Amino acid sequence: MRHRSRATGWDGTAVVQGVASIPLPGLSLQTDVRTSDESEACFRTRSYVAGNENRLAAAAIESFLGGSPTTYSPLVLTGPSGVGKSHLAQGLLRQWRRFRPHALGVLSTWHDFNKAFAAAVCSDQLVKFRTNHRTVQLLVIEDFFSPRLESAVEREFLHTLDALQAAAAVAVVTSRLTLGEMSHLSPSLKSRLTGGLALSLVPPGRVSRQEILRQLAVARGLKLNEESCTILGNRLTGTVPQMATALLNLEPTIRSAPPHEQSEITRRFTRHSPAHQQTTTRQIVNITAKYFSLKSSDIKSSSRKRTVVLARGVAIFLTRKITDTSFQQIGKYLSGRDHSTVLYNYHKIERLLMTDTALRATVAQIERILSGR
Repeated sequence: MRHRSRATGWDGTAVVQGVASIPLPGLSLQTDVRTSDESEACFRTRSYVAGNENRLAAAAIESFLGGSPTTYSPLVLTGPSGVGKSHLAQGLLRQWRRFRPHALGVLSTWHDFNKAFAAAVCSDQLVKFRTNHRTVQLLVIEDFFSPRLESAVEREFLHTLDALQAAAAVAVVTSRLTLGEMSHLSPSLKSRLTGGLALSLVPPGRVSRQEILRQLAVARGLKLNEESCTILGNRLTGTVPQMATALLNLEPTIRSAPPHEQSEITRRFTRHSPAHQQTTTRQIVNITAKYFSLKSSDIKSSSRKRTVVLARGVAIFLTRKITDTSFQQIGKYLSGRDHSTVLYNYHKIERLLMTDTALRATVAQIERILSGR
């Protein structure tokens, strides 16, 4: 068995083979495994694992936990789905509430912030709305995006950030888009958000995946040998929830097999695991086209037919959500469309999803098809 060096920092952060394991218990991981007991398919990681690929994020979070939360405010965490933005943001909020029980911390999605602001305007309750968001010590805003320039809600959020800064309070913002990709963001708000610390998180690297899988196995009480863990970390290149699903699918076989067969069982399993096969732009375009009774060439074409435009927008939205493909790369795949056109289509679908329940159901169904469910 390969030796694994471990050191523990003064703040509780453990370092294993150069990978920082920050003591922030994760969110409950809902996996794709169907069981009679829902709790069997739901468990947590005990910390956030950061390798070299996310080292700067680890340093910022350690500073926060070490007693200097206002050093980086606002803290903006960006990156595709499954890289740990919510894990970090909500983990910080839980730790904040644990160690500062009398300090108020609030969690809201950007969608809910918009809705609450609109309701406050309509009901003449702006004072209450502002009190709820500006007099806290920690405000976490999840899934931030900004489709319009200089909108009223953007100005409200800008003033909220200013009020928090003046009170030495902290704001944490997460988004699938980087600030540079938010072309419709007002210059004043963009300047305010970049005035703190903006970190772009990326999917875990090989060494990080190995440590994540070790922690997932511990959470399940599963004795996973070092070779098996290495095999899984090398070959399961999906998101943390996908790795959790793979581990749960592998678990019954591992538990029932002799220890000396574990490594070979793991090796065979990973050859067919969905987490070993990353979803590609081509797969998303093909599945989306089929769902809308189109050809993939229709989505790539210059057609402005309503169905084609909608399918094209959904394909762009899902590609950006599921993969780490950039808008420029998506545009190149879609017959050389420029970055701004692809970004416009992404924002259009994102806005529609806020109010169109039928479209939300369509996007969710295509996601289920892509995930193999």
